[in-house]
Amino acid sequence: MYKIFLIIFICLFLVTVPTVVFAQETNNTNAFAGGFEKIKTVAGAEGAGIDKIGTIEDVIKQVVGIISTFIGVLFFVLMIYGGYIWMMARGNDQDVDKAKNIIRAAIIGLIVVLGAYAITAFVLGALA
Repeated sequence: MYKIFLIIFICLFLVTVPTVVFAQETNNTNAFAGGFEKIKTVAGAEGAGIDKIGTIEDVIKQVVGIISTFIGVLFFVLMIYGGYIWMMARGNDQDVDKAKNIIRAAIIGLIVVLGAYAITAFVLGALA
């Protein structure tokens, strides 16, 4: 038990240790000039508020992107779940059929979502 805890702790420590990067800013002699304001401006978060929402097209694109991301994660989880059931079936035909149905439904759902995303992108592109 002690060895397992030690291995897990070492792995987590190695993953979370920050890596030293020797990057230099070429446009400014002081690398820290501007601080977080410069980062927010470059990242596009400057002035993000109710007045900076944008057009309805931008809002729809963001919502569709968020939903597509969620569906992608759900697809990934369903594929892992179906694969796990299939591996643990141990020759049981009912469990194998259940796993195949889960994987098949996940793939069909992903195709439907990608199709909806493509249609939405096409329609919004045609309206713009």
